[in-house]
Order: sequence, then C-alpha cells, then structure tokens
Amino acid sequence: MIPYERLKNLSHVTLVNSRTHHSQSFPLLFDAVNSKPYDGIVVCVPILYYYTTWIQLFLFLERWRQEGNAKIFIYYRSLSPDVFELLKYYEKIELIKLYTAPIFPPYDPLKNHVTSSYFFGPIVLNDCIYFISYTKNILDKDFNFTTTATMTKDDRNKLFGKAIFLTSRVMELDYHLPQYSAGDDGFRIPVDKGIILHARANHILEKRSWPRILNILNNKERASLVQRYEELSNNVNSSLPLIYNYPVEHFLWDCFLLNEIDCKRRGRKLNRLKKLNHDTMYFMNFYVIPKNYYSSTKGTVVGMVMSSCLSKRNVEKKKKSHLYVKIDGVTYEEDPYLFQKALCHQTNFKCVLYPTEVYFMIPYNKVINLKEITVVSKKTNSQKTFSLNSVAAKSEIFNGIVVCVPVLYYYTTWIQLFMFLENWRREGNVKIFIYYRSLSPDVYELLKYYETLGLVIIQTAPLLPTNDPFTNHSPSSLGFGPLIFNDCLYRINTKYSVVMDVDEYFHLFETRKTLLEFIEDTIKEKPNYNYYNFESYYMSYVDKEIDEDFKFAVEAKLKKDPINLHGKSVFLTNKVIELSYHIPQFSNGTDGYRIPSTTALLLHARANHIFEKRSWPLKISIIGNDDRLNIIMRYEELKNNTRLSFPLTYNQPVDDILNRCIHKKMKVKKKMCMYSFEACRDVMNKLGKWIYAENDVGNYKELIKFH
Repeated sequence: MIPYERLKNLSHVTLVNSRTHHSQSFPLLFDAVNSKPYDGIVVCVPILYYYTTWIQLFLFLERWRQEGNAKIFIYYRSLSPDVFELLKYYEKIELIKLYTAPIFPPYDPLKNHVTSSYFFGPIVLNDCIYFISYTKNILDKDFNFTTTATMTKDDRNKLFGKAIFLTSRVMELDYHLPQYSAGDDGFRIPVDKGIILHARANHILEKRSWPRILNILNNKERASLVQRYEELSNNVNSSLPLIYNYPVEHFLWDCFLLNEIDCKRRGRKLNRLKKLNHDTMYFMNFYVIPKNYYSSTKGTVVGMVMSSCLSKRNVEKKKKSHLYVKIDGVTYEEDPYLFQKALCHQTNFKCVLYPTEVYFMIPYNKVINLKEITVVSKKTNSQKTFSLNSVAAKSEIFNGIVVCVPVLYYYTTWIQLFMFLENWRREGNVKIFIYYRSLSPDVYELLKYYETLGLVIIQTAPLLPTNDPFTNHSPSSLGFGPLIFNDCLYRINTKYSVVMDVDEYFHLFETRKTLLEFIEDTIKEKPNYNYYNFESYYMSYVDKEIDEDFKFAVEAKLKKDPINLHGKSVFLTNKVIELSYHIPQFSNGTDGYRIPSTTALLLHARANHIFEKRSWPLKISIIGNDDRLNIIMRYEELKNNTRLSFPLTYNQPVDDILNRCIHKKMKVKKKMCMYSFEACRDVMNKLGKWIYAENDVGNYKELIKFH
C-alpha cells in the first residue's frame, strides 16, 4: 500500500526479498490508472495453447462484436497460423488486445513443477451452463448452422457457470467465481432470463438427441455473420475454409500433459508408468443394492474398486463395458460409470489409482440369495470369484442417520473422538461406521467401548497386496475416502447418510430438534433436492482449560472456514448415486439445498484452532448445562468400563510429523503418491505403539487384484 502521489512519476518499482536481500526492478504500468473507467465489458480469455479452431473463435468474437461495447483480452502460448491471422485482423479493428502468455525462464529449476495451461489461468485473468449442439451440422457460407441448437445442462460446469464481475467489489478474478468466493456473494441469473452456452468441440457438430431446442441467431444476425465472414476473407492472407478443425486437446492429454511446453521431456518422465498394467483393478467388496437406493437404477449389484485413471476403461471417450457376470448361462455386462480423474491431474500423475464403482444389472431374484459372484474380463478372459453381501438389500430401512467417517490413520486424539461420538449419541438414532488403518491404543479401546454400546461399527481399511507395483502410486488416506464412504453406504439400508470427519459437528440453533427431525422438516419445506448442505465454520473454545467439569465444551468462537467452501451434507440415498467428502460425486452443485447459516452450521474443530486463543467475532453456545452434565456422566462410565484411565489431556494429532515424513520420503521416491502414508510406518513406529488394521486377523482383508 503505497500512496498514489509517490507512484505517479515512477516508471519502475524495485522489489526486495527481506530474507535474501536480493532485489529486482520491474516496469510499473499506469494504463488503467490513467484512463477513465471503460463503460463496457472487458472479456478476459484463458490462455490459448495449440489452438486450431478458427471458426469457433470467429463466432465467439462476432458474438461479442454484436454487443458493441466490449474489449477482449486474449493471451496465447501457441496458435495455428490461420488463428493467428484471424486474431491480428480483429486486433486491427480494435475488438481485441492480443498478448503473449509468459513461461518460466529456460532451465529454471521450477520449470517442470509449474503448469502453463489450466492452473496458470488466474494470473492471466487478473492481468487483463448449458452444452449446445447445432441442429444443422453442415457448415456453409450462409451460416444457417448457427441459427438453432439443441441443448442440455452442462454436467461439469453446473455448479458455478460463468460470472460478470464488478471490479469495484471483487479483488481477484477466477474461472467461474471471484477467487476465494464462497459462492454466496453473487446472484445466479434465473435460467429463463439468461444462460451461458457451452459449444464444446465434442458436441457442437455432433448429432445429439437433447431435449430442448433454442433459437440462437435471428435471420438479421445470421446475415451479418455472412457479411463479416466475407470482410474477414477479403482482409487476411489465409483462405479460412469453412472446415471445423477439431482441437488437439486429446493429443495433449495422451501425452499426460499438465505443462504442454515440456511435452516430450515430461512424456519421458512419465514412461515410468507404462511398465504398470493400468487395466489392473483392486476390488474391496461387492454388494446387492437396496431397491430404495437411487443407485439401483444403475444396477442390482455394485463393486467397490480402485482403478487407474490411465486404464483403457477410464480414458475411452465412449464408455464400454470391460467386465461381465454370467449366471445360469446368461451374460450380464457392467454398466460403465464415470471416473473421477481430478486426483491424477492434481498430483501430476504421481497418484494414479482412485476409487470408483462397477455396476451389473442382474435380475433381483437371481442375486438376492447369492453368496458369491464371478466376474470375467472381456479382454483377458481372466475371472475371479468375490463374496457378495446382501445384508442391506434384505434389511428394512434404518430410520435414522448413518455416519461414514473417513479413514483414521495414526490417530491419537481420544478426547476429540469422545466429544464427536457423544455429540452423535445425543441425536439418538444413529449408526457410525469408522474405518481405520492405525490407531493409538487408547483410541482403539475407546472405539471398542462404543462398539459394545451399538453406536459404532468398526471396520478395517484395506491396502493393496504386499509389494504390489501400484503401491507407491495409490493413495491410502485422502484420495482413498470415496472407496470407504460408498462401502459404508451399502453396509446398511438407510434413508440418510453423512460423511463426517471426527473434528466436525452439525450445530442447530433450534436446540429442541434432533438433526433427523430438522432434516425431515426441511425436506417438507424444500422437497426437490438431493442433499442438504451445511456451511462450515472454524471453532475455538472460549474456555481453554480441559478439566472434568467439561465447561470448556460450552462456548466457542467462530469464523467462516475459508478452505471447506462446500461444507458437509446430509445425503438422501434415494436421490444420490455416490457419496463424497462434501457433496455427491459428480454433483452439479445446484441439486442440493444450502441451509441458511442463521439456522444451522457445520462446526469444524481443527486441532490448530480448538484450544488456541482466537479473536474471532462470532460467539455461540454449543451445549446447554444438561448436555454438559450428561457428558460428565458418560466420561465416568467410559473410565469405569474400560481398562484405561483416559486422562483429560488433548493429544495433538501427529499430522505434522506424518507430513514431514512424507515430504522427506518423496525426495527419495520422487514419483510417490503423497497420500500413501504407509511409506512412513518406520518413522511412526518410533513414536509409540499403534494398532494396525491388518493385525485384526479375523476382519482384515486386503484389496483383491484383478485384471
């Protein structure tokens, strides 16, 4: 923050690193400051790289040209010659400003660790939804193909769409919402007033039987396009034939590209993955699906599996069945399902396995009494027989809430878990499924006690087979979660399910209701949603002294959770197919209802906040005196019914030690998945004794390899 009067005569500014004292001078630009506010719309286009589709760009620019008062800033890394010539023409008529997008200096050590494409976008954006398919797919000079289109909702970009930003009210731009926006500070235009049309290359000229037909251009606008095309053709050297050049993205992704500048070198680095059989799958369990579940529309049998994002089944544009089941001489092929590839791209293909499901639609009467199911690979003809669990499918619907807890690994904080379990115990009709990899002995004893009460069901979390080649490329913690959540979903027949970490609590300001009563009342008021979502707030106890009167648990200060913008949800199993951490997997974000924060919240009791002094503005009462006295009684019962004393000390989580270990291991094994925490077992064993899942011989089983 430097006074304007001290800047106005400067041409450069010098930045100094306070640690190294290194300094660097940079040009100081005053273009925007010295000009009047532009009375129009400025359009910032993400970087164009290896861009070839001139006709798509022509239609985009002419659409904005019709608006009149618009300036378009286009940054590029690589363009085909005809696209470059097209852009120079529009720059000449002052519709666009063309800029080169920078990259790191040659041989910079960070060059291979930075993206120059998708995630580079915000730096460019700040420098400056519906899929459609044309009903006429023949391109000609009368431009009739542009007049009408069929359309369907954009499955990928339903959550945020695109926005017009007010520069007087937002600090940073991003692809959809302002950077760091929670989504509640903008207004969503009703779809009957205005929508964004997404003319993706794989849809725009392909035949689609989508339900809605839209008139895009009238005859006058079409005639204007014809005229503009003639003007363009007469003023550029390229002939610009009316051929739709398809983008080259698929070639780039075949090269596993996150940084397209270094394609060949990066491709050589990723050759390490080619020696792995990416069609190998790792199954956890198979279940018969309850008829009341929405997933029963996909199949009657579901298998929980870890699969590679580089396998043929997951990279095929058109999903094909690769597996089948044969019963009584009849073959039942799998119903191909979407695969979530985000973890692979986010980790630069260091993690390549991710949870998914396989579905088979077999007549219900043929599977409900089966104990086993034999799955066959179409490609290899190999087959394997798996146990088939039909307990949930044969059970009545549980009239309560099922809580699925992400995997506990090296977990030590018994008092946090005690408060979590007692919070749910007060709700009454609850079943909590807790999967674990490694626990401290006191935490294990605590869980066994609550298991005897019927509140908790303890499950061991599996690993890949010993010495499996995918071990270093598979998550066993964070990215492993959906395998666990969806296994939890089919262990009991339920109407309502939630995914909750043990440091999270739902808090209702109407304390006379249970969560179940609150959700059922909300459904009556807002019936057309698939899940009901709670906004996340960090909490810190006002009283920092932990003692046996449990007064520390009464009040807390709050602030909005800046990381977990999606909060947590209560899922309706008759409306969602697959659970995930915050909202359903592949959800469009508009099929859930966000509970107003004045009515209910998600409290996030993170270890680095809960007993630290925080000057946060909002203070609330978490529990009343009756609940506090009840917790005291439960604590005494716990001590009297277990072998351990459970002293009231808050054991800090070992996450920092674990994370330091992982980063150290990754310096040695540079291609290791950073969520493979089993690599640190030697370090963690030095901290004390752990109860490992595989030591529970009667219940533990590793993932079953199949290819």
